[in-house]
Amino acid sequence: MTVFLIKKWLSLILFPLSQSILMVALSLVLFSRSCRQVAFTMLLLALAWLWLSSTAVFADWLLTDLEKDFESPTFSSLPKADAIVLLGGATSGFSHGGDMGNLNESADRLITTLKLFKLRKAPLVIVTGGAANGGVSEASLMRDILELMGIPLEAIILEEKAVDTKQNAEFTAKILHDQQVSKILLVTSAYHMRRAKWIFDRTLGSEVEVIPVASDHQRSIADPILSRWIPSVRDLSRTSFAIKEIIGYWVYRQSLI
Repeated sequence: MTVFLIKKWLSLILFPLSQSILMVALSLVLFSRSCRQVAFTMLLLALAWLWLSSTAVFADWLLTDLEKDFESPTFSSLPKADAIVLLGGATSGFSHGGDMGNLNESADRLITTLKLFKLRKAPLVIVTGGAANGGVSEASLMRDILELMGIPLEAIILEEKAVDTKQNAEFTAKILHDQQVSKILLVTSAYHMRRAKWIFDRTLGSEVEVIPVASDHQRSIADPILSRWIPSVRDLSRTSFAIKEIIGYWVYRQSLI
């Protein structure tokens, strides 16, 4: 778990907001040491990077590369499989005083899983996701929501140890072997699918066919009310997701090849 926390802290450095704050702090240090021209240049770079990262134009440009091969599926045309594998990330823990998990911006994964099950694309749902802080696992929280949505408990199997995508694949592989599964429908967010499918294909090999079913597409479709060059918190968040995925995909490929 310590390694997991270290990785999460290090990943903060990838985010444009963290990078901009660091550059501003560095510019203040340089200014205090009379390097005023360099400090001013550093401050302008920090503001420019934060502004660009907060625009819809830049966010969509990054997300297009991640999502282009994983458009929203035509559910009726998807083949039947032995199991649906739902990756964690759709909840953000318990609400204050509540007994259900809070849904987050990736909650479409749950809707996609429900639709696949209702269309009888697979009789089994494997939900994978551990607990980063030793509390209730993501898999357990998502199971409760899926049950509330109408999927019977007997059709759901939990994998509650994984804390990242690589472990999702490794720990799910044993379940798939035990259940004699040869074909799965893999459900995760579109921006995460390239990395997830690559890792699952690499982990499962030729024994299990992995069919991607992407949800939660982040690219803008409708024209925004304001200019696409005007910064927003949502676009900064989308850019951060995209940068993390692009670098994460590259790191995983280098470490697993």
